[in-house]
Amino acid sequence: MQAVEARNEWSDNRKNKEKDKLNGVIDRLKEEQQKQLDHVTRVMFRLKSESRTWFLNKTAKSECITRLQQFCLFPRCLFSTQDAIFCALYLKIVHSLQTPNFSTILCFDRVFSDLVYNVASFTENEASRYGRFLYAMWEIILKWHADKPIYDKECANYPGFYMTIRKDAITQLGGNKTETILEFENFRHVCYKWQFKVARDLIQCLESRDYIQTRNTIILLTRMLPYFPKVTHLAQAIEKRVEKVRAEEKDARPDLASLAMAYVVKMKAQKAKLINEENFHDKDDRTKKSEKMKQNEAAAVKRERELSAAKASRESTPQSSDSKKRKMDKNESPVAPSPAAKPANEEERSRSRDRSQDSTGVAAKKKKAPSPSPAKDDKKIKKTRSGKN
Repeated sequence: MQAVEARNEWSDNRKNKEKDKLNGVIDRLKEEQQKQLDHVTRVMFRLKSESRTWFLNKTAKSECITRLQQFCLFPRCLFSTQDAIFCALYLKIVHSLQTPNFSTILCFDRVFSDLVYNVASFTENEASRYGRFLYAMWEIILKWHADKPIYDKECANYPGFYMTIRKDAITQLGGNKTETILEFENFRHVCYKWQFKVARDLIQCLESRDYIQTRNTIILLTRMLPYFPKVTHLAQAIEKRVEKVRAEEKDARPDLASLAMAYVVKMKAQKAKLINEENFHDKDDRTKKSEKMKQNEAAAVKRERELSAAKASRESTPQSSDSKKRKMDKNESPVAPSPAAKPANEEERSRSRDRSQDSTGVAAKKKKAPSPSPAKDDKKIKKTRSGKN
């Protein structure tokens, strides 16, 4: 409208016609905008109602994330640049719908883990599209990382940021789990961990001296600027490795050298936007929490050992007494009968004496040999005499 009014060479009638035309365009755009908003509202309502059946509660969260990445994200994000952006925004929508049994933190952690195997299998175009996917992912994450009010509004009370913590991680007896929301400063620690893991994996690919890995790594790094690397010392380490590649491949592989040179130039233009590690996350808070966690773990281990020792002593006490009794019974020598076992009166004593005498008499008779008769002795004498004659 102001541009139309500024046209002094136009007549008032022409200016009015142009204004009417522009007002008609504005009205049609507003009407179309309202239609789009209504359409988006209906679609989001439908997605919200259907999201409860996407990830079943009986399936573990890690298994759900694995299937989602294997069958949905990775095949789709390699088709085209638009599909790569769609995959990143899809994850954001799944998070914003508060989808049950979906862990946003776990999904993002899987995306930024083990890049070495993915990089080695990409073609040149696939590496470019996957780099665009990672660019969109970093854009979402660093938006939450930069502003606590935005994090509290979009992440703090969402089930995707629930963290399962074991109360007694030493025994791991089961049923001892609680879920808590990931705090803002802890999320910043996680973001730094992701930056470090990606930088470590890509540096490993650059040092492999393999043509495919080196080429795909430089393409990924170029596509992820300016959101990665974001930490100063990580950027310096990556730039040093890329410079080394440029110097080594200058004569042998000039295409790699040119890619590395282009990345170094773009990287130097982004140095003003880099952040020191102290500003990216609170290192002191992290060290304090790690020390406190170690102390708690040591105390838990000590307490568990004391409980197990006390339990073992209680169980071993009755067993030791029983074993002692068994040993005494085995090693006992025969003992004379106690006075209580003797006959109590005189009649019993006499009966026992009679029985013993009878038994001794019978035994003596059995042992006594029969004496020879005199007739038999005479016959023997006569025979001996006749034999001498």
